[in-house]
Amino acid sequence: MKSLILVAFLTLITACSSTKIRRTVETDPQMRVFIDPTIPVGHYVQIRKALVQSGKFEVVDRRDGFEAAVREQDLQFRSGYTDRFSDREKWAHIGAMYGAGGIVTAHAECYQDKSFWGDFNRYCNQTLAIIDGRTGVVMLEVEGKNSVKWTAEWVTPDWNSVVDKVVDNYPEYFKDRIVKHPLDQYMDQSEELAKRERARVMSAVQK
Repeated sequence: MKSLILVAFLTLITACSSTKIRRTVETDPQMRVFIDPTIPVGHYVQIRKALVQSGKFEVVDRRDGFEAAVREQDLQFRSGYTDRFSDREKWAHIGAMYGAGGIVTAHAECYQDKSFWGDFNRYCNQTLAIIDGRTGVVMLEVEGKNSVKWTAEWVTPDWNSVVDKVVDNYPEYFKDRIVKHPLDQYMDQSEELAKRERARVMSAVQK
């Protein structure tokens, strides 16, 4: 019982004394982002503009370059890049190609309607997500709504408020992985077993 109390106390002290690391472009690879090139060009440009102006992210813009690389690898001439890979594999592949830790994906549902003042506007319900390029895990997803005056030519509403939400909700610090005592002990045992297995293999090779 005393040993368990001691372990809990030491764990608490370690957690309290751990240094917080702020997430910045220099410390967090996911803040170097690549925007999904399949996003319609109007929305793509507005998202890129908002991300750059936020000053929070480093944007890798290789929309045309990505499409060219895909063609060179003959991926489009088979079953298609989208069909051939799962989303997780696709994002990991893109991240590896361009050194981008984060992948920005977005979706917009747009419609036209009359405002309270009688003007016709184009409204877009916007969803933006940041995906870990290494694992395919969704790190953050936000929603918003923007509008622009209706014109004969298609004009895309900006994404400023949605990107502002991303900035506001993006984790400020890295969260340390909490290792509880049983898991810690199991990890030590696994490491010891791995060492023994390597020694056994080396011994067999030398013979």
